[in-house]
Amino acid sequence: DESAHGVQVDRRTEPWYGLDYFVSNLVEDDVRRWKGEPRTTPFFDASKMLELPRPNRYIPRTLELCPELPEEAMRGPRIDLELKPPCLLRQTDSGDRLWHKLDDRYAL
Repeated sequence: DESAHGVQVDRRTEPWYGLDYFVSNLVEDDVRRWKGEPRTTPFFDASKMLELPRPNRYIPRTLELCPELPEEAMRGPRIDLELKPPCLLRQTDSGDRLWHKLDDRYAL
């Protein structure tokens, strides 16, 4: 096969997972661009197709304790309770199970 820009492209399929990929020769214009020189011909620009996902608000930015917590919660002792097993809330016919266990060992 040949791309729209005259580059010879060999399309292949990866044998284990069946993923398609291609192999091609390096284009001199790309090599110049990688070296920091300006392009002479337009080609595929992946930056227009790729984007970063929005920040995940559930991933903490720091692992420090939240300053809004009451002082006793930050330095308070762990409550010594007997460990209780989780409760099975639901089980489907296909075998999926939903469990729940309240974390009651910290005074928060």
